[in-house]
Amino acid sequence: MHNGNKSRYNSPSIFNLSQNYPLGWEGQLISMQEQMHSLVAKQAKMGLNWDNIENRLRQQPAYDAQFSRLYPEGITRETITQALVTYQLALTTPLPLMTFFRG
Repeated sequence: MHNGNKSRYNSPSIFNLSQNYPLGWEGQLISMQEQMHSLVAKQAKMGLNWDNIENRLRQQPAYDAQFSRLYPEGITRETITQALVTYQLALTTPLPLMTFFRG
């Protein structure tokens, strides 16, 4: 929901994204990077554009310092995307089959 307007889709879980292929409710996206750029491109979904996101992150000294330490180019849409994709890929839960094998 953005500005009181509902989306026609519910947000999916971000856990175990590495197991999801293709992405998007209609299966139209093939990478997490593509999904990120697709969401930001739709104002009705995010309510922000890349310039707004970059500027907001740069205004936070801790984020600016962390990005500068990790990425020589600092805060850019590419480094933001890479950081978010890396974070999302780390969010995993045991799959039911693995839980079964563990007893």
